[in-house]
Amino acid sequence: VAHVLLEVSTVVAIVLMILVIRSDPGRLPRRVPGDSCIEEIQEKLALGTEEDLTFDRVCHTCWVLRPVRAKHCATCDACVLGFDHHCDCVANCVGFGNRRVFILLVFAELFAQGCHWVVHFYTLRELQSKEVGGNF
Repeated sequence: VAHVLLEVSTVVAIVLMILVIRSDPGRLPRRVPGDSCIEEIQEKLALGTEEDLTFDRVCHTCWVLRPVRAKHCATCDACVLGFDHHCDCVANCVGFGNRRVFILLVFAELFAQGCHWVVHFYTLRELQSKEVGGNF
C-alpha cells in the first residue's frame, strides 16, 4: 500500500510543481519606460477615493502604484500582488495567484517524503530478516 501511495503522491507533487512553475503569481504590469504613475496618483488624490495613498506605495523600479500587500521581487524584477516570497525550488514567486497551489505542493511533497521513509523502513526490515544472522 505504501508503494502505491508513494507513486501516486510523487505524480501529484510533480503535476503541482509544474502548475506552480507555470502559474502567474499575480505580477503587476510594468509601465512603459518614460511613463510614471504620477498622473494616476493625482487622479486618485483629486477624487479622494483612497485615504492611505502615500508615495511608499510607488515601486521605484517598476513605477507602478502598488496595491496593499504587493511588493517588488528583486529576483523576478516584477511587482507581485500578495507577495509572499520567491521560491528558488520552483523558480517563481509565491503570491496571490499561485499561493494555494504552492501550499498543496508543499503538503503533497511532505506526504510523498513520508511514504518514502515508510517504504525505506520496511524494505530495510525485510532485507535484515533475510540476512543470515540478522547482521545488515
